[in-house]
Amino acid sequence: MINIPQVNVPWWVSIAVIIVVMTIIWGWGASRLILTPPRYDLDTKPSELNMSYENVTFSSTDGIQTIGFFIPGKKTAATIIVLHGYGTNKSDILSFAEMLHHHSYNVLVFDFRSHGQTKGKCTLGFNETKDLAGAVNYLGTRKDVDQNKIGVLGCSMGANVAIIGAADDHRIKAVVADSGFASFEKTVTKFAQLFHNLPKYPFVPVAIWFTELRANFCANKADAAKYIGKISPRPVMIIGGANDARIPPANQEDLFKAAGEPKQLWLVPETDHLEALNLWPTEYEEKVVAFFDNYLK
Repeated sequence: MINIPQVNVPWWVSIAVIIVVMTIIWGWGASRLILTPPRYDLDTKPSELNMSYENVTFSSTDGIQTIGFFIPGKKTAATIIVLHGYGTNKSDILSFAEMLHHHSYNVLVFDFRSHGQTKGKCTLGFNETKDLAGAVNYLGTRKDVDQNKIGVLGCSMGANVAIIGAADDHRIKAVVADSGFASFEKTVTKFAQLFHNLPKYPFVPVAIWFTELRANFCANKADAAKYIGKISPRPVMIIGGANDARIPPANQEDLFKAAGEPKQLWLVPETDHLEALNLWPTEYEEKVVAFFDNYLK
């Protein structure tokens, strides 16, 4: 029989090992929540809202096959790309598409990476700009799209994609950002507190570090407030709910301060996250359509 010598491990080493193991488990699990949002079945097609449409596919600039709808308006009209939020899909933003289509705009909606019918990993808006760039590239192949009249309306995470994407893509001529967030870290911190009752330290830094590692991106470069100033002199309109619990209105105020002219800010009274179109439909339609009409005609 072989005698295995006993090794006396100091108690602090055991505690340290446990902490490291628990940190890895927590970080991996938390990053998985960020990188793999829930997927929902396709609920609504544009035809159910009396809009003709085409099923389209195109590649993001890093090669992800992206699925979308192109809803034609008038050939002489501008084209608006409408971008959905985290954990939703292209069907969830058809009410925005319907509003714009009613005013003869062409509309393109699609599923971001890791959402709807599109594969990939979510990065809360940073690498999703490659999906937006792919969408603009796709519009460039269509003869019924005026390349000098392309705008973007982004919702929640989609608002961040619109801001970051438009900062360096001058093919995008006007941006409406509805309920976007100014800071990646502050938003993750807010969600950790709101949905999981967790403090920032030590949980949020660990979750973000693992997310960066797994998705190969830098969270410090995902802050929309750092990019919005680069959109000028192209126009930007910032919308947010005055009672938004997920993305507090301070985010919209920070974005507005960082933006260059021309810019507009509308904090919608008594409105929570992305409720403005539902609760203030007439005002929302008037303001957003007037914005695009003014800058894209």
